[in-house]
Amino acid sequence: MVVLLLVLAPLPEGSAHPWALAVVESVIFGLIAFWQLALALGANPHNALARGGELLLPLCLFAAVAIVQLVPLPPALLRIVSPATTASMS
Repeated sequence: MVVLLLVLAPLPEGSAHPWALAVVESVIFGLIAFWQLALALGANPHNALARGGELLLPLCLFAAVAIVQLVPLPPALLRIVSPATTASMS
């Protein structure tokens, strides 16, 4: 799967369909998230939980930042956080 992604990932860059690149990016993100969770929660005694969560905490923080950035802000909160953006939208 990884080799296939390495070969096929550059192809959507030049396509006229923006969804094609989003699909490749989503698959790559899913593979990395799965790999990190498997590493953190694996049966290996030297995994992240056994070492005090060295990999689990950054992984959870990264996931939290990604989720916060993907969730659209309500207009009232957007007006408070970024008044210039709200002014340019209207």
